[in-house]
Amino acid sequence: MVKYWVGSLSLLCLCLVADLSIAQIQLHNDEFNTGASLANWLNVTDEEGWGVTRLESYNIHDSVAGHMFMKPFTGSWFNEYRGAYLYKLVNGDFIITTTVTATGRDYVSLPASDYSLAGIMIREPVVNPNLPDQQNYVFMSIGQATGNTFNFEIKNTCHSSSNLNIIPINTSTATVRMARIGDAIIVLSQFPGGAWEVRNRYDRTESACSNVTFDGTFSETVQIGLVTYTDWPKVQAVGTTFHNTHTLHPDSLGGDPDPAPGTPYTPDLIGQYDYVRFDSVSVPAPFQGMDLTDAMQVSDADLLSFLGYTNQAHCPDLYHLYSPIDHSFMEVHAGTVLSAENQLSNQSNVSLSAGESIELMPGFSVDLNTSLQIELGGCP
Repeated sequence: MVKYWVGSLSLLCLCLVADLSIAQIQLHNDEFNTGASLANWLNVTDEEGWGVTRLESYNIHDSVAGHMFMKPFTGSWFNEYRGAYLYKLVNGDFIITTTVTATGRDYVSLPASDYSLAGIMIREPVVNPNLPDQQNYVFMSIGQATGNTFNFEIKNTCHSSSNLNIIPINTSTATVRMARIGDAIIVLSQFPGGAWEVRNRYDRTESACSNVTFDGTFSETVQIGLVTYTDWPKVQAVGTTFHNTHTLHPDSLGGDPDPAPGTPYTPDLIGQYDYVRFDSVSVPAPFQGMDLTDAMQVSDADLLSFLGYTNQAHCPDLYHLYSPIDHSFMEVHAGTVLSAENQLSNQSNVSLSAGESIELMPGFSVDLNTSLQIELGGCP
């Protein structure tokens, strides 16, 4: 198929473009190289109307260049407790990977307060946060849990009942990965320069995670994003109800008395995320139909054969863009040829870049008040 491409105003040529469709889940990727992408992240306190603030500060490419920066107030995720969380809505099966560093507020030290960690979380959307037994999520985080050492914390919460696994480690930085494959959640980690390890597997079928009122299965569309929490001693002292209805800072209690004045506020966490990258997932034929949460059926080595890959910024040679874009900001890169037949809407700010050519095909459209930048640049 012969098409034209748009590059600079002074350059135009004809080229042949392969009809190649690549999974669009990578449109959720964020390399955190511009603060403009912060608008693509949803803050759970706003979206669910909690009426509290969980993050004292958060930004992209500002406090720390090339990173998402999160500094939480006192708060936690455990049972009915609800803490800080920035997320995107993602459909179906996926893999999410990030490299995260968790330190105290001095950017260097082990967090001084127990259960001060940062990581990634898959969570079932909640319609009415004031009802009980609705917290359903799995997360993996790094920081200081207990024992005055760095830890991984992996937590599986079914209808607001949390079970956690604490793993002592000796670093503040790790790459963490979670895969959703049907009702299975696979949790992996990689230390700098090391190999991938399977850390845990969770069965989120109704029979494995249910009660009389709610089941613990994940919907087709889930929240997936970045979680931070800190200062468990104060969280535990004030109790669930006060925690969930107040911004936990001595100047932000709205005139209500502190129910635990003898326990000081000691939040001590900075979470720094280098990137967030999504991938589609394809289970190899030998393992299809097997229970991926059962190590007797599918070993760790089997899982690593398709989940333990090296992660890189997404920039394929050929990219065919067909999913509508209604995000506030989006960058799409291709090494050689990028073709687009999608709609840009909702005041999007979109940048398309390819090494050789960019195809605007039949079906491509740009709404009013939407910004489109096209350049020959290829991979960043």
